[in-house]
Order: sequence, then structure tokens, then C-alpha cells
Amino acid sequence: MSAPVDVVLSTLDKVKKSGKGWLACCPAHDDRSPSLSIAEGDDGRVLLHCYAGCDTRAVVESAGLKMADLFPEGLSLEVRQEYQRRSADSTPFGHSAHADPDTCSTIIRTGSRSAATQGLHC
Repeated sequence: MSAPVDVVLSTLDKVKKSGKGWLACCPAHDDRSPSLSIAEGDDGRVLLHCYAGCDTRAVVESAGLKMADLFPEGLSLEVRQEYQRRSADSTPFGHSAHADPDTCSTIIRTGSRSAATQGLHC
């Protein structure tokens, strides 16, 4: 079975390594220069952020995927609770996104700006 990040990367165009993650063209808009940031969380979840402003659901659906495809199978209750705790705190930049696999809610932090919340339901 492939890791979720490998599944996501296989659906994207112009993928290139960038730091600890990847950049690619966003499938949700006419992207000629990669504006989609892709990273893998410590537990294997996929973190997505489109710098042009596309919401995560649009990116995922345009890639022909489901929100559940961003998460590894078999996440324990303990891990889900940790997502909820992290989502409620003010983790500094560098921890770019937190997700709750039960609701597919994602909090994305960019630069020094406040968290931008996208409530998504699988």
C-alpha cells in the first residue's frame, strides 16, 4: 500500500522537491507556476496549502481524491485526540497544518499570520 503523500503526489503536475516537502501546480485553478505546497506530517498525514487561495477540498477533489486520502489508515483514538489538542493551541509557524481525521477540519498557518481555518467534511 502506498503512503498518502505518494498517492497525492502521483496526481499532481510539475512536482518538485522543496525543503522538507514539495511544490506542484494546483489542480483547482489554472496554475502555470507551482503554487501548491505539499508536506507529510510526522504520522503520515498529508498537509496541503495553495498559495493562490484555493481551499483544501477544491484541491483534493480536483485531483480526483477524497479528503480521507490525506490520512493514513488506522489512526488511533489517541492520535485523533492529539489533532484536536493541536488544533486548539497556537502552535508557531513551522508546524504548518493540523487536521482532525474525524471531521477533516484543517488549520493552516502561514508566515506570521493568524491561523486560517477551513472546516471540511469528508
